[in-house]
Amino acid sequence: MRRILLTLLLLVGIASVRAYDYSYLTFETTDGNSVAIKVEGLTLSISNCCLVAVDTDGSDYTFAFSNLSKMYFSDDATGVQPLSPDSAEAVEVFTAEGKRIGKFANAQAAKAALGKGVYVLKSKSLTFKLSQP
Repeated sequence: MRRILLTLLLLVGIASVRAYDYSYLTFETTDGNSVAIKVEGLTLSISNCCLVAVDTDGSDYTFAFSNLSKMYFSDDATGVQPLSPDSAEAVEVFTAEGKRIGKFANAQAAKAALGKGVYVLKSKSLTFKLSQP
């Protein structure tokens, strides 16, 4: 376990040298979900076999090492698919910056409740992008 943690820290350290070239650090989990977090002001720490990422808004994201597939730097928020209007699964709603807004019964309920803006909706199986005019 120590070896994995040291390797991860080394990789993060090496990658952070070039982080200024990119806007987002994307985390992918073994269940196929991904979260892109702005690099500016991002802090990473390790706690109880988990990687904890805290952005400038104070929002924190916790990833268990056993569930973390990969992480990489990118110029845009990735892992977002077009909205599936007929999705009946419960969804969590986030701002484009990654701040959690709330949970809704389905994508249609979220769409009806949200104001103008761009949102990310995460269901059990997919992540959706929603643009509200």
